Amino acid sequence: MTYLQLINYLKENINNIESHVIDFAIFFFSNKVKDKSNLIINLNNEIDFNYKKIYKFLIKHYTKKIPLEYLTNESFFCNNKFYINKNVLIPRKETEEMVNYLINDINEKNKIYNNVLDLCSGSGCIGITYKKSFDNSNVYLLEKSKKALNVSKKNSKLNNVKINFVHDDIINFLKSPFKKFDLIISNPPYVNENYKLDEYCLKEPKKAFFAPDNGLFYIKKIIDKYDDILNKNGLLIIEFGYDQSELLQLYLKSKKINFTIKKDLYNIDRYIFIENK
Repeated sequence: MTYLQLINYLKENINNIESHVIDFAIFFFSNKVKDKSNLIINLNNEIDFNYKKIYKFLIKHYTKKIPLEYLTNESFFCNNKFYINKNVLIPRKETEEMVNYLINDINEKNKIYNNVLDLCSGSGCIGITYKKSFDNSNVYLLEKSKKALNVSKKNSKLNNVKINFVHDDIINFLKSPFKKFDLIISNPPYVNENYKLDEYCLKEPKKAFFAPDNGLFYIKKIIDKYDDILNKNGLLIIEFGYDQSELLQLYLKSKKINFTIKKDLYNIDRYIFIENK
């Protein structure tokens, strides 16, 4: 069976299968085809794996609504490979864009942040990516879930970086921070508790998604305490929801905090940048 025949077979036998899902599965199972351009070149060549395995894999994805990343236990974030399981959120493009904003900004200004905190770190993709980009930095990952922290420890080894791990709840940490940081970057739970997640997101840890107060509970707590956890001239970056910009800006203005809002790749307000001047 060639790659083209396999693609046609899967389209004929799995209802409404999406092309990018087929590509994802091929890149995972194949030893020689790892990207779209390589797949195009090899369309008429014989596949190098058992087609029944990829079929069963995709059936499991569609019938049990298990995210592909949980089936493969891997995800790529800023071109780095991360181990992923059901105890952590799957890294999103929006979060990747936030980290790219930061790295590009640092490179342009030639300003390095030495003590860095990834707050609500999950898989550790944010802090680990920063450490790989700026190896001399001292990076801390703070996470309340022991199982999630174990995933981030695995990812630090996978990416060959030395990281400081802190097992603590965000509220407890904000009440009594163990130190101040030059940079704090966070993707906290921010989804409104009334929001209905799609079937695949329901497989991810709900505590990492939802927050009270229209999803702004943890974000507001961080903002309220930012001066206690951020060094002078330090930078705080927080990702927030696609529909929260107006409420969040009203809250920041009520606190008389200077801030910058940046947009994601879909041109939607998504990130707060606060400098502690």
